[in-house]
Amino acid sequence: MFDRLKCKIGIHAWGPWQYSAADSCVQTRVCQRCQTTGNQTEHVWGDWQYPAPDSCVQTRACRRCQGTEQRQAAHPWGEWDYVAPDSCEQVRRCQRCGAQETQVATHVWDVWVYEAPTTCQQVRRCQRCGAQERHLAEHIWDVWEYEGPTTCDQVRFCRHCGTREQKQASATEHEWSDWTPVGTDPPTEEERACQRCHRRETRLLA
Repeated sequence: MFDRLKCKIGIHAWGPWQYSAADSCVQTRVCQRCQTTGNQTEHVWGDWQYPAPDSCVQTRACRRCQGTEQRQAAHPWGEWDYVAPDSCEQVRRCQRCGAQETQVATHVWDVWVYEAPTTCQQVRRCQRCGAQERHLAEHIWDVWEYEGPTTCDQVRFCRHCGTREQKQASATEHEWSDWTPVGTDPPTEEERACQRCHRRETRLLA
């Protein structure tokens, strides 16, 4: 009784696998308790063979049922060759079936040169195919100079393209006078002024 319950929940007492026929790869096994049968297919494969000298498709046959299956074998590739003297595209061919694949080879770049005397845009060209790449070169800056006699803001220019860059003076970059008491008597505040741009700052007396 307990054994039959095992079979109902899938715990069978399987016998050995046996082929159903001499020329078949279908195998059968029988549960020794409930007589349930199970099936599977188990081929006896031969070696992989090329069916034709100009093909990379391989086949193999089952020694028992003569069933066959195919696979794509790895191509024995030749060397990469350029498709033309003025091209960076390359091709290689399978030495067996003639299949082809292509790639773009690494360009043979010239040095970077400026596109014009008044620009920082640079260009380089492939010596083989003529492809071009562009990028913006780093500016060649002049020294910082004051924008005028009454300002502490500074400006600089690129020597090559003339690009202008400006920066505002920080609190520590002004030409400050000494602190001077101002206001009521007795004073509660003191003041200082930048001797260049005349910016003023006020603070409470300690």
